[in-house]
Amino acid sequence: DIDLRLAGGGDGWTISGQVLGPCDGGGHIEVFDEGDVDRKPVAGADLNDLCEFTLPPVTAGSYALRLLMSAVEVDVPGLDLNA
Repeated sequence: DIDLRLAGGGDGWTISGQVLGPCDGGGHIEVFDEGDVDRKPVAGADLNDLCEFTLPPVTAGSYALRLLMSAVEVDVPGLDLNA
């Protein structure tokens, strides 16, 4: 499970949250433009010791989130950030 928080502000949208459950060995989370077939990350961050993350602000748009851990990769599509 992923606890996801979205906050709009002057610099854009901040995406933060926490992976719930075991995350031994850490991990990385990134966001990419949902229409990008190459899936190049727009922003990314490492998970901390509590499996929490905060991505740098992104502009409004349609994104997908990708969680990368040692044994799993999870995509969360349909993240619509609009003003």
